[in-house]
Amino acid sequence: MNLDRITLFYEKALAGLELKQRAISNNIANQNTPGYRTKDVQFEAVLSEVMGDGENLAGARYSMVREGKTRVKANGNDVNVMNELMKMEKVKLLHEIFTKAAGGTYKTLIEAIRAR
Repeated sequence: MNLDRITLFYEKALAGLELKQRAISNNIANQNTPGYRTKDVQFEAVLSEVMGDGENLAGARYSMVREGKTRVKANGNDVNVMNELMKMEKVKLLHEIFTKAAGGTYKTLIEAIRAR
């Protein structure tokens, strides 16, 4: 077990979720801004890519991209608040999963150290 790699994995995963949450918050805040286009973070794609190539974990980079999947309203805005709220719930659940998994990993390590 490589503690540095495990820590880096959780760090990268939580950083991606934080950026995704920021994108969602910006989308909701701009729901009435004329011409505003929905942004998203390809969290799953980036995490999947670095999981496939374990050596590239430190190079994981998330960025906000224009989503372009929802209908554009007359004012040029494409924010669908219900979609954003659903994405927010998914991010919340993923954050909970990753933080519990990280806590469990460190708890196991602490128990192993104490048992020596």
